[in-house]
Amino acid sequence: MKKLFRSLFALAFGALAFTSCEDVPQPYDTPSGDDPTPVEGEYLNEPFSTEFGAFEVITTKGVEWMIDFSTAKASGYNSTDKTNTESQSFLVSPNVDLSKSEGAFLEFEYIFRYKSNEGRDAVLITDEYTGDPTTTVWKDITGDLVEGTDWNTFSKYSVNIPSEYIGQPNVRIALYYDASVKSSRTWEVKNLKMLEGTGETNVTPADFDLNGTGGGGGTDPTGKGSYEDPYTVTDAIAKGSATGVYVKGYIVGFVNGQKLEEGATFSADGATETNILIAASPSETSVANCMPVQLPKGTIRDKINLSTNPANLKKEVLLYGDIATYFNVPGVKNTTYAEINGQAIGTKPGGEQPLGATYELYSQTNVVSGTYIIATPVAGSAYAVAKPVDAAKNYDWLYVEQADFANNQITCSADYEFTITVSGNYFLISDKSGRFYYMDGTFNSFNVAQLPEGTLPNNYLWDITDDGNYTKSIKNVDKQKTVQYSPDHKSYGAYAEVDKQLPVLLKKK
Repeated sequence: MKKLFRSLFALAFGALAFTSCEDVPQPYDTPSGDDPTPVEGEYLNEPFSTEFGAFEVITTKGVEWMIDFSTAKASGYNSTDKTNTESQSFLVSPNVDLSKSEGAFLEFEYIFRYKSNEGRDAVLITDEYTGDPTTTVWKDITGDLVEGTDWNTFSKYSVNIPSEYIGQPNVRIALYYDASVKSSRTWEVKNLKMLEGTGETNVTPADFDLNGTGGGGGTDPTGKGSYEDPYTVTDAIAKGSATGVYVKGYIVGFVNGQKLEEGATFSADGATETNILIAASPSETSVANCMPVQLPKGTIRDKINLSTNPANLKKEVLLYGDIATYFNVPGVKNTTYAEINGQAIGTKPGGEQPLGATYELYSQTNVVSGTYIIATPVAGSAYAVAKPVDAAKNYDWLYVEQADFANNQITCSADYEFTITVSGNYFLISDKSGRFYYMDGTFNSFNVAQLPEGTLPNNYLWDITDDGNYTKSIKNVDKQKTVQYSPDHKSYGAYAEVDKQLPVLLKKK
């Protein structure tokens, strides 16, 4: 389904002339194919468009690396039966001779999703390959893997090969992943190259324990960097690099401009919304003792930044994300969960939802005006709750957060709720920011805007009917497309053909 969806999406994109850039996200790029001609200074070049080439897949258990939609894909999740398989698999390169190299780097494009799920994803390197990856001593050079938000946008990995491997004749790299029966991440990689020259970042090689928690897999739940025992700012600065860890500190200011030394400001006056500075002490004023924190667009930025929340200055904050280079020093990036002022923001790792409002399954046939969440069962008691379109966008799919369904109720963040209002024989749907949802053009994503003046066009109206078993058919009156959840893409769209999962409504108590 994922392949079909992407292919049809790309076809539709290319065939239509746009009058607005708000209709649909960017298309998915497909690699053009392998180039068999050797290139000087090129040690590895594998597009992974149709095969693994010279790379070898070695799987010790579960689901192995596979070629899927022109990428090398690693995931223990089966979208057909919605199950996860305990897995462990390596994608090992051929031998690379760096004996005459003066410096080389590894690069590839990737999509990395569901970072808070259990599992590990790592880039490994060795010059002592035994022929068996499970007995080889590997070093971890993963660095900072950026979590994606869709299946269209690839991030770039570009890391210099550590100096101890330059000049060595028997170097190999491996892409590693593992997954549990509870949950799995998904990692897609394409256009992998090792080239002579200099990449974008340096990563200090770390020990990799095959049975441990390295390789971007987060932390020992009872050790440093865990929820129970988070890193202090001092510890996090000394750590330098880590993926999926908790850091606790005090908000002491922000960075204005491009340079930390020049832009560090220890107040809330004139604050930017995109970052904060944290320290081990609320009275800290030395830049050397501070960590800059990148605030991603969305609820975390909205609730934590000093520009709109000046009272947060000198408040203690707990952050879950990556320790990674930011403003050329150790900082916190890719934050997905935070706690401040006794409030939980975002999604707590492990699938736990911050306490917010409680919503009860709406079992009546006729929908009435009210506040609802839109959700779909995905596995066991877990439901995929639709999130409104990001405040910075005018269109998008409805991405999801998982929440537990128990006693016919879901408790989750109130940021995910929608207001459904009767309008004649139909309904209007809006989010907490007051934007109304409509459809435009021929695409299956949602547009958002304020209600237009004058006669209300039909593309703002929705026909909501009961479809049995508590599911609801939510159909756009103008486009005749029905809201459905796609398990392959972990998002909601509105489609002409009803071949995906219809949602249920849960009404705010």
